Amino acid sequence: MVNICENYFQGIPFFITKVVSRISTELTRLHKIGFRRFAVTNLEPAGCLPVITISKNMNNCSRRDNVLSSVHNRFLSQTLVTLRTFRGRNSKYLLLDQYNSFLEVLSSSSKYGNISLSLSLSLRVTFFFHCKREMY
Repeated sequence: MVNICENYFQGIPFFITKVVSRISTELTRLHKIGFRRFAVTNLEPAGCLPVITISKNMNNCSRRDNVLSSVHNRFLSQTLVTLRTFRGRNSKYLLLDQYNSFLEVLSSSSKYGNISLSLSLSLRVTFFFHCKREMY
């Protein structure tokens, strides 16, 4: 019997490659029409999202799903380094790190109002304000 979940996870690295390649293509297209400054967000730890933790009846983040986010983020980061190298000094590519910001909020929940994994809206609002505060 074929394990559908295993087959699903085996196809994800190919999908990640396609997604990041498409992001690179679109950034290159924008550069060609005159854009020079870009802010690109990476993925939050998917295994910590309420849709994952609640559906799997978990109290902690799913390591397996977080690894997938990490793979995407590493490839995206490498892609941005390549774009910086080939697009010259006039172009800026800023990576907005949602992954580590998200984990910071979760690991230091008392600083941010005792957030639990199951409070999706509260988590998103708190994450937004955390990022805004760090920017200024």
